[in-house]
Amino acid sequence: MRTMDHKLVRRTGIAALSALALAGGPAGAAVSSYQQQADFDAAVAALGDTHLSDFESIAVATSYAAGSGPAGAHFVLGSSTYAPGDRPTVQTGLWTSSGERFLGLNNGDQQFSNGDTLSFTLSGPVRAFGLYVIVGADVLAGDLRLNTAGGSVSNAGSTTVGDGAGSFAYFLGLVSSSNIASVTLEFGTPGDPSFLFNAAVDDVRLIDAAAVPEPSRLALTGLGGLALLLAARRRAAKEVRS
Repeated sequence: MRTMDHKLVRRTGIAALSALALAGGPAGAAVSSYQQQADFDAAVAALGDTHLSDFESIAVATSYAAGSGPAGAHFVLGSSTYAPGDRPTVQTGLWTSSGERFLGLNNGDQQFSNGDTLSFTLSGPVRAFGLYVIVGADVLAGDLRLNTAGGSVSNAGSTTVGDGAGSFAYFLGLVSSSNIASVTLEFGTPGDPSFLFNAAVDDVRLIDAAAVPEPSRLALTGLGGLALLLAARRRAAKEVRS
């Protein structure tokens, strides 16, 4: 009977090891979308540090070529569909979601327009990304979209953040179960400027996963603990037999 018990322990251990190995294997990232900052903040409360770029400490008229971005922002701005010669630029003079400065373009309107896109390439173990898009009252639900591999979010039909004089700020946020490499913000329909509106970006926030072990590391930790448990049971079984 003791031999049967020992075999049962071995078989149970092997099954548990196999289950853990499968659980720690590669899987598609689960991406959740958020249209309200409060909901986004609640979802990332257990993650790591927040890196906020509100552009307030950056000189007005500072521009960024493709592949560059604000110092310490943990992102660089990529090639996008706005007019050749235009660059993402820190601007002022409009209402924003916070402070006085925002990210726009170095053109006559100081802003992005319908049909433009703006891409962000992220550095580090970023698990969440969010921002505000500042627009006028003519923007409709779905006109603003934030995309990443595995998920996207668009603006709702209404927003509670505004200046009371026709300007509004829509929050768009994504939280992923694995690292986010890049995101793209679409203003309206890329390549289709038939419906014109202007937009600006403010309060870009990235949340890393410094406090959260990688899934593979969790699996290895579980495997290691189970291996120690099986070794202890084997020693106990030997002592019983002897």
